[in-house]
Amino acid sequence: MKLRGRDVTSKGDGAAKESSASSSSAGKVKAATASTKPAAATSSRTSNTEETTTISKKRKGELEDTETSLKRAKTSICAAAAELMCPLSLELPIEPCTAMDGWVYERKELETLIEDQGDRLRSPITNERMKRHVLPAPHIRNIIQQLIDSGTIEGDLAKTWTERMEMKRRVDAATAKAKDGVVTEMCNLGQWYLNGMNGLDEDRRKAYEWYKKAAALGSEVGKTKVQEIQWQRKVERTRRKAGCGDTNAMNSLACWYESGEKGLAVDEKIAYKWYKESADLRDVEGMAYAGYWLLSGRGVERNRVHGMTLSTAAAVRGSDYACSTLGKSYFEGSNGLPKDFVQAKYWLSIAVSGARCSHRHLHNEDLDAAIAMLQTIEDGEEGWSESSSSSSSSSSQEESS
Repeated sequence: MKLRGRDVTSKGDGAAKESSASSSSAGKVKAATASTKPAAATSSRTSNTEETTTISKKRKGELEDTETSLKRAKTSICAAAAELMCPLSLELPIEPCTAMDGWVYERKELETLIEDQGDRLRSPITNERMKRHVLPAPHIRNIIQQLIDSGTIEGDLAKTWTERMEMKRRVDAATAKAKDGVVTEMCNLGQWYLNGMNGLDEDRRKAYEWYKKAAALGSEVGKTKVQEIQWQRKVERTRRKAGCGDTNAMNSLACWYESGEKGLAVDEKIAYKWYKESADLRDVEGMAYAGYWLLSGRGVERNRVHGMTLSTAAAVRGSDYACSTLGKSYFEGSNGLPKDFVQAKYWLSIAVSGARCSHRHLHNEDLDAAIAMLQTIEDGEEGWSESSSSSSSSSSQEESS
C-alpha cells in the first residue's frame, strides 16, 4: 500500500508538473499574442494614414488640374469675348451690326464712320474699300447678354455694357411713349438730346424737334425750351458773323450782353469788347457806343479823352446817339467840355430831329432825355429874351425922360 501510495503520489506530482508546464506555455503564448497586437495596430494605422495622404494628394492634384482647366477655359472665352468688342468704340456693342468687312461694330459708331468717309469708306480693320451696307446682328447682343449673366464676362467691361443697355432701354421706352403723345416723355427726350444724357449724343436739332412737339400740345416747358434753342441758334450765327468781321453782328452781341437778351447773362466787359471791336473797324454805331462807355466807365476803365474822340467822330458821321452824347455833355458841362447851351442845342437838335443823321440808333429813353434838355434850353432862351426885352424898354424910358 505504501508503494501504491507512493506511486499515486508520484503520478500526482507528475500530473501537477504537466499542468504547471501547460499553464506556463499558455501564458507565454498569451503574452506573445498580447505583445504582437499593438505592433499590428500601429502598422495598420500607418498604412491607413499613408493611404489617406495618397488620396488627398491625388484629389488635390485633380482639383488643381480642374482649376487650371477652368482658368484656361475662362481665358479662352474672354479672348473670344474680346472679339465681340467694337473696333471703333473698344466697348461691347449694345446695338451690334456687321459691316461688309465681316466685323461687328456698334451701329452708331459705324454710321458716324460712313457719314464721315462717304464714298471713300474703308474698313478700320483691313483698310480696304468696303460698301456702305450694314447688317443687324442681334444674336451678338444675345451672346454678350448670356456671357455677362453667367459671369463669364465680368468687371468694368460687363458693368459698362449693362449700364449702357439700361440707358438704351430707358430711351426706347421714353421714345415709344412720346410717339404715343405723352408730353412728359417728349420733354425728357428733349432734355436728354440737348444735354447728351442717357447714352445719347448731344443733338440740339433732335432736342428742338421733341420740345416743339411738346409745345404744340400746350407744354409750357416745351415752349420755353423752343424759345431758348432759337436764341442759342441766333447767338451762334451772330457770333460766327462777328468773327468774320461783320460790325452789325458785333453791335448786336454787345447789345445782348449789355441787357442780358437772347439767353445771355449780363456782362458789361464782354459788351464793351464787342463795341470796341466794331469801333476799331470804324463802324459809326460801334464808335458811338464805345465812346459813351468810355465816358461813363462801363465795362472798361473811364477815359474821357478817348471817349469824347470816338463820340465826336461818330456824331460827325451821322450817329444820332453820338450827337445826343455831345449835346448832353455841353448841357451839363461834363466829360471835359464846358457848359455851353448853344453847342448843346445844336447837337441835341440834330439828335432829336434826325434830319442829318444817317444812323438812327438812339434809344427811346435817351431820345426823351434829349427832348427834355432841349426844351429846358428853349425855355431858358425865352426867359432870357423876355428879361432882355424888359431891360431894353426900361432903358429907353429912362432915356426919354
